[in-house]
Amino acid sequence: LPIQKCIFHVGAFVLALFGCVMCICSTAGVQWRMWHVDNIMGGSRPGLAGVGLWVACSAHRVSIKKINVLCTALPDDESLPSEIVIAQDFMPLASIVNAVTIYLLSIGVILDLAAGTFVLISVSWNMYSILAKEGMKLPDVLGLLLVPKEQCVGAAIYVGFIAAGSQLLSGITKLLYLDIDFHSKLDSEILLLLLWQSLVAE
Repeated sequence: LPIQKCIFHVGAFVLALFGCVMCICSTAGVQWRMWHVDNIMGGSRPGLAGVGLWVACSAHRVSIKKINVLCTALPDDESLPSEIVIAQDFMPLASIVNAVTIYLLSIGVILDLAAGTFVLISVSWNMYSILAKEGMKLPDVLGLLLVPKEQCVGAAIYVGFIAAGSQLLSGITKLLYLDIDFHSKLDSEILLLLLWQSLVAE
């Protein structure tokens, strides 16, 4: 039983640590939404744009060896879609909460499950918006239209799903660990009670 408890504890720790790293990578990633456009900067040059939670970048090929890349911060106003605004709050919060759970166990169960839920809501909502082909207004300096020619799910969202899965699994693993610990203590108390009753009966 001690070995089993140790395995659960180590497994939960590894999952929480991995989930925390993946969550930070997803939060910082620029590739939440990938846009394929026919023209950039008002010209007729096709290009690619990546939209993150705080930054958007556009890139187009100038020559065989040269690619122009321009990045700018997203506006902090009402023009941002709700799913981006929610993710801007939920993803950093989940990263902080998940970092705390690495050092906790009993409270870590609730925090892990909460962090995983925050990330899952953020990436799922953004993925839905992308699949529904919803556009968003990007800074004028990028020279992009409201709705791109083609929009696909970026790598950062898939990383976010991995983070959410790891965080939720960590919470479930800790829950199982606590359940085993509770039942082992309960069995010990019952055994002591039976021994006491047998001694009293004698």
